Amino acid sequence: MKNENDTCGRALLSGLSRYPEIAFVDAEQADFNYETDECADLYQALRINQPDASRSYLAVNFWRQLIWQPIYLNVASCYHYQASINVDQFSQRRMQHRLYGIHLEACEQHEKQDTAVQASLNAIAQCLSQCFVRLRQCCHLSEGQSHRIAADMVAHALLGVSGLERSLLHDALLSWQRALFNNTPTSYVTEENHLRVKLASCCLHLQVDPENPCFSCPKSLSRRKQNVI
Repeated sequence: MKNENDTCGRALLSGLSRYPEIAFVDAEQADFNYETDECADLYQALRINQPDASRSYLAVNFWRQLIWQPIYLNVASCYHYQASINVDQFSQRRMQHRLYGIHLEACEQHEKQDTAVQASLNAIAQCLSQCFVRLRQCCHLSEGQSHRIAADMVAHALLGVSGLERSLLHDALLSWQRALFNNTPTSYVTEENHLRVKLASCCLHLQVDPENPCFSCPKSLSRRKQNVI
């Protein structure tokens, strides 16, 4: 199994490096392992970086920091390499108040893509559960809002790094959301012939940059449009 995991890891490192969202780094650059003190220190760094931001903004930003790379890594690996990665198989690089960069310790190879997708769903569910416990030790975020934010992240990951054909993305998103959240808060919309994510939750970037809302921001009325897929 060790050799199989090593081969799987090398394939992921070489193949997924073309996606800027998944930046692989060396072990000495990645020492964030979701330990309680590491999470608390990251949250404090966010507070220092945005001293005037609300507690809601900090909680949302903190949650997104904790979950986005594991989601992207598992979505990409299960569709491209029939592999899954548990939270204890990688560490992340922290740069002051943000996480960017993953060091992969090992991964699990699967014979079929369906099996890899299910294993990745299990890995993400475990990661979300562990991260939510860590988050609640530092700040407050409702479980419902955490699910909506994660659902948005899954939608972005499927669109950006899964490699699925456009015609398959809608069903894939519904399947992932039902498995992870027993709900389907996020969807895709078509605008100017581009498929985009219709967000279920606001990242609250408007609090720090009011004139620059995210595309499809649910709190920005000027960005809400009716789209037909």
